Amino acid sequence: PSRVFHTLSPSLPPRASSPAAAAPGRKSESRSSIYDSRSLTERAEFLASKLLVLRAAWMSATMTHVSGQERLPELRTKKAGIEAMCSFLNKAVLRCIASTAKCTANCAASTASSAAACAAACATAADGAKSEPLQMQQFGQREVVPETRRMRSRAAMEFLALHRLPQKLSQAVNAALFTDSPESVIASHMSQLAADKEDSSVMRIQALIRGLSARRRFRQLMTSSVTNVLMLMDPGQDLDDEMTLVLLRALVERELVRVLGVVTTLEPATMRAQLAHGTLCKLGLPLVPVAAGSDGGSSGDTHGLKNVDYVDYVRREYVSTDASEMMTNIMNGARDLSITFVVVASLRDVANQLKHDHALFKKKVKEVVIMGGVLPCEPGELLEPDTAHNNQFDRESAEFLYTQCQVLGIPLLVVSRFAAYSCQLPRSIYDDMAATGSIVGEHLKNMQAQSIERLWRRSNEPEGSALRAGLPMRCDKNWFCDTFCLGRGRDRDGTQAIWDLIQGFNMYDPISLVAAVPQLKQFFEFESHVIDGVTHRIIGKSKEQTGIREPEKLRDFLYKGFMDGIQGEIVKEQQRRELLERQRRQLQTCVRAIAALKRSNHILLSELESMHSIAQELTKENPEEYHRIVEAASAR
Repeated sequence: PSRVFHTLSPSLPPRASSPAAAAPGRKSESRSSIYDSRSLTERAEFLASKLLVLRAAWMSATMTHVSGQERLPELRTKKAGIEAMCSFLNKAVLRCIASTAKCTANCAASTASSAAACAAACATAADGAKSEPLQMQQFGQREVVPETRRMRSRAAMEFLALHRLPQKLSQAVNAALFTDSPESVIASHMSQLAADKEDSSVMRIQALIRGLSARRRFRQLMTSSVTNVLMLMDPGQDLDDEMTLVLLRALVERELVRVLGVVTTLEPATMRAQLAHGTLCKLGLPLVPVAAGSDGGSSGDTHGLKNVDYVDYVRREYVSTDASEMMTNIMNGARDLSITFVVVASLRDVANQLKHDHALFKKKVKEVVIMGGVLPCEPGELLEPDTAHNNQFDRESAEFLYTQCQVLGIPLLVVSRFAAYSCQLPRSIYDDMAATGSIVGEHLKNMQAQSIERLWRRSNEPEGSALRAGLPMRCDKNWFCDTFCLGRGRDRDGTQAIWDLIQGFNMYDPISLVAAVPQLKQFFEFESHVIDGVTHRIIGKSKEQTGIREPEKLRDFLYKGFMDGIQGEIVKEQQRRELLERQRRQLQTCVRAIAALKRSNHILLSELESMHSIAQELTKENPEEYHRIVEAASAR
C-alpha cells in the first residue's frame, strides 16, 4: 500500500528496498516507516483528504469550464487518465483494508508466539533444567536431544531478544538454560564479567540468580505442600463417593490436593467410571484420568446405577478399562514416595497392583489410606482387617494388603467407621447443595432419599440374603436406627419408608480424604502402631475413641468444603457464560466496525463516482490546464 500511495502522492516517498536506496534519506526511511504504521482509520482519512483535494481542484476547474467553454474540449482528452486514476485509487482503498487486517493478524500471532517462547525460556531458566537434565557436553553433561535442544535454543533467543541483554551476559544466560546447575554456570560467567569491570552486567546477572532461586524455592514449597492423591472408589454404591468427588474439587481449589487419577471398582465398574468422570467434568476437573477396575470381589449395590442414564453429565468416553496400566503409568511418572493411595472401596485393585510390582509400589507410594478398620492387637503385632464393609468385599485381598504394607514398610492410615459416627452431617446438606443450582447437587438430592431407603431395606434382610449386597450382619435394623434416626424407627420394617425419620448422614469416604491431607491433621487424634520402625496410624479404635478431636469443627469444614466444591460447577458455568458474552460483544464490535467500513467505502465510492462524472467534463477542456490542476493537488 505504501508504494500505491507514493504513486498517488509524491510527498510520501517509497520504502527503501536496499541500504543503498535508503542511504540518501534516513529522513525518507523514517517517514516511510511512520506512514506504514498508520492505522486503518488514518489511512482512510489520508485517502479521503486526497479525494477531497482532487474534488476541490476539479470543482474549481468546473467553474473555470463554466466561465470558459472553449477549454472543455481540451480537458475531455484526459478522460481515460482520470478514470484510470479513480480506479487505481479505489483499489488502493481495498488493498489498504486487506493489508491492515493481515498485519493485525500477523502482529497478534507474532505477539502470542513471542510471549509463549519467552514464558518457556523463563520457566526453563527458573526450573534450573531439573525436569529435563539435557545439557551441552562442554559443561560435563550428556548430549541434548536435537529437537529439544533446538526448541530450547529458540526459547532462549526469544528471551535474550526480549530483554536486549549484552552479548556476554546473553552467553551466560544461554549457557544456564542448558545445564543442571544454572547458578554455577552463571557464577563462572559473572566472575569473568567482574574481571572485565562490567558492573552493570554483574548487577543484572545477580538479579537473575535471585529470581531463579526465589522461583525455585516457591515451586518447592508449593510442591511439598500438595498431596498427590490416587483414589479408588465405587460411585453409585453410596452417595458419599460422589460427595468425596465434590470435596476433592474444593481441596484442589485450595491447593491442598493434586488428583493423579481415579479408579472405580465393583460391578459394573465401567458404568461407575463413567459416573465418576462425568461428575469430575461437571465440577471442573475434566483432565483427571479415570479408569474402570475389577469387580472388587462383589457386584455391590447396583440399584444406585439403574437411574444413572437420566443424568446428562455421565460421560461414556475418555474412560480407560485398564486400571492397572493407568496406575502403573502414574507411578512411573511420579517422584519417589510422593503418591498417597486413598482407598474407599474394595481393596482388590490396590492389592493386585502391589502384587504386580511391589518394588515400584514401595518406591513411589508415600502412604495408603484405607476406609476400613482393624482388629484390636498388641504393640508390635501386625494389624489385621476387621469386618468393615470395604474389608469384606474381598477378604483375601484385604488381608494381603494390610500385611504386605506393614512388611514392606509402607505406612498405613486406617480410618474406621467410628470416626464418621461422631461427625454426622445434617440432612439439609443435600438441600443446600441443590439450592445452588448445581446439576450435581440436584442429582445428589434426588438420589439420597432413594439411597437411604435402599440401605434401610438391606439392613432389614436376614443373614445370607443376596439382597443385603455385601452389607455386614452387624449393620442390621438396630444399627440403622441408631446411626441415622437417633434410635427411632425400630417399630418399622423394610417395607415401610424411613426417610421422614432421617436426621443425618455419615460421611465415611470424605473423612478419609481429609485424613489423607497432612495440612488437615489438626482435626484428628491418631493412634500410632509401630512395626519395624514404621509408624502406622489409626483413626477411631472404638465408639469411645473416635479419633475426631473436635467434631463440630470438622463438620463445619466438611460442610463448607461441600458447598465450595459444588459451586465449582457454578463457577465453571459462569466462566463459560462470561466467555460467551465477551465473544458476543467482540463479534458485535466487529460487525459494527465492518458496517462502518462499508459506510466509509460507500462514501469513498460516491466521491469517486462524483469525480468520475466531473472528470468526464474536465477531459473536454485544455490538457495543459488539467496537468496544472493535478500537479497543484498533488503538491497540497
